[in-house]
Amino acid sequence: MFTQKLGFLTVTVALLISATVQAQDYHPELPIETADYSITHAEPGGFVLARSCKTCPMLSLQFDDKSQVLHNGKAMSLKSIPQNSKSVITIIYDPKTKIVKRVFW
Repeated sequence: MFTQKLGFLTVTVALLISATVQAQDYHPELPIETADYSITHAEPGGFVLARSCKTCPMLSLQFDDKSQVLHNGKAMSLKSIPQNSKSVITIIYDPKTKIVKRVFW
Protein backbone atom coordinates (compact mmCIF):
# COMPACT_ATOMS: atom_id res chain seq x y z
CA MET A 1 0.00 0.00 0.00
CA PHE A 2 2.85 2.38 0.82
CA THR A 3 4.47 1.75 -2.60
CA GLN A 4 1.15 2.36 -4.34
CA LYS A 5 0.79 5.77 -2.63
CA LEU A 6 4.44 6.61 -3.37
CA GLY A 7 3.90 5.68 -7.03
CA PHE A 8 0.78 7.86 -7.22
CA LEU A 9 2.64 10.75 -5.61
CA THR A 10 5.55 10.37 -8.07
CA VAL A 11 3.21 10.40 -11.07
CA THR A 12 1.35 13.45 -9.70
CA VAL A 13 4.58 15.41 -9.21
CA ALA A 14 5.79 14.46 -12.69
CA LEU A 15 2.52 15.69 -14.23
CA LEU A 16 2.70 18.98 -12.34
CA ILE A 17 6.28 19.56 -13.49
CA SER A 18 5.32 18.72 -17.07
CA ALA A 19 2.35 21.15 -16.94
CA THR A 20 4.61 23.92 -15.60
CA VAL A 21 7.16 23.44 -18.37
CA GLN A 22 4.43 23.44 -21.03
CA ALA A 23 2.85 26.60 -19.58
CA GLN A 24 6.16 28.46 -19.87
CA ASP A 25 6.34 27.69 -23.61
CA TYR A 26 2.90 29.13 -24.35
CA HIS A 27 2.96 32.47 -26.20
CA PRO A 28 -0.50 33.98 -26.48
CA GLU A 29 -1.32 36.42 -29.24
CA LEU A 30 -3.03 39.70 -28.45
CA PRO A 31 -5.00 41.98 -30.80
CA ILE A 32 -5.01 45.75 -31.14
CA GLU A 33 -7.71 47.39 -33.24
CA THR A 34 -6.61 50.94 -33.97
CA ALA A 35 -6.58 53.93 -36.27
CA ASP A 36 -3.79 55.48 -34.17
CA TYR A 37 -0.66 53.93 -35.65
CA SER A 38 2.40 54.76 -37.69
CA ILE A 39 4.67 52.46 -39.63
CA THR A 40 8.43 52.82 -39.92
CA HIS A 41 9.86 50.64 -42.69
CA ALA A 42 7.06 48.34 -43.81
CA GLU A 43 9.39 45.37 -44.19
CA PRO A 44 10.92 42.67 -41.97
CA GLY A 45 12.91 44.47 -39.30
CA GLY A 46 10.61 47.52 -39.50
CA PHE A 47 8.25 48.74 -36.80
CA VAL A 48 4.69 49.79 -36.20
CA LEU A 49 3.82 52.11 -33.32
CA ALA A 50 0.22 51.57 -32.25
CA ARG A 51 -2.13 52.58 -29.47
CA SER A 52 -5.51 50.97 -28.84
CA CYS A 53 -7.06 53.99 -27.07
CA LYS A 54 -6.27 57.68 -26.54
CA THR A 55 -5.00 57.11 -22.99
CA CYS A 56 -3.28 53.78 -23.69
CA PRO A 57 0.49 53.68 -24.01
CA MET A 58 2.02 53.50 -27.49
CA LEU A 59 3.29 50.01 -28.28
CA SER A 60 6.34 49.46 -30.46
CA LEU A 61 5.92 46.23 -32.41
CA GLN A 62 8.35 44.76 -34.92
CA PHE A 63 7.71 43.07 -38.25
CA ASP A 64 9.64 39.91 -39.05
CA ASP A 65 9.80 37.64 -42.09
CA LYS A 66 6.76 35.69 -40.83
CA SER A 67 4.50 38.75 -40.33
CA GLN A 68 1.40 38.40 -42.51
CA VAL A 69 -0.80 41.09 -44.01
CA LEU A 70 -4.37 40.31 -45.05
CA HIS A 71 -6.95 42.53 -46.70
CA ASN A 72 -10.39 41.00 -47.24
CA GLY A 73 -8.81 37.58 -46.77
CA LYS A 74 -6.14 38.08 -49.46
CA ALA A 75 -2.44 37.99 -48.61
CA MET A 76 -0.73 41.32 -49.26
CA SER A 77 2.74 42.78 -48.75
CA LEU A 78 3.72 44.77 -45.67
CA LYS A 79 3.92 47.88 -47.83
CA SER A 80 0.19 47.64 -48.59
CA ILE A 81 -0.86 48.48 -45.01
CA PRO A 82 -2.86 51.75 -45.25
CA GLN A 83 -1.09 54.73 -43.75
CA ASN A 84 -3.90 57.22 -43.37
CA SER A 85 -5.74 58.18 -40.20
CA LYS A 86 -9.14 57.04 -41.50
CA SER A 87 -8.09 53.39 -41.75
CA VAL A 88 -8.68 51.06 -38.84
CA ILE A 89 -6.41 48.04 -38.76
CA THR A 90 -6.15 45.04 -36.47
CA ILE A 91 -2.69 43.96 -35.37
CA ILE A 92 -2.17 40.53 -33.83
CA TYR A 93 1.12 40.35 -31.95
CA ASP A 94 3.08 38.25 -29.47
CA PRO A 95 3.15 40.21 -26.19
CA LYS A 96 6.35 38.54 -25.04
CA THR A 97 8.48 39.17 -28.14
CA LYS A 98 6.53 42.22 -29.47
CA ILE A 99 6.59 40.62 -32.95
CA VAL A 100 3.68 41.30 -35.33
CA LYS A 101 2.03 38.06 -36.39
CA ARG A 102 -0.78 39.41 -38.60
CA VAL A 103 -2.21 42.73 -39.73
CA PHE A 104 -5.61 42.93 -41.38
CA TRP A 105 -8.29 45.42 -42.29
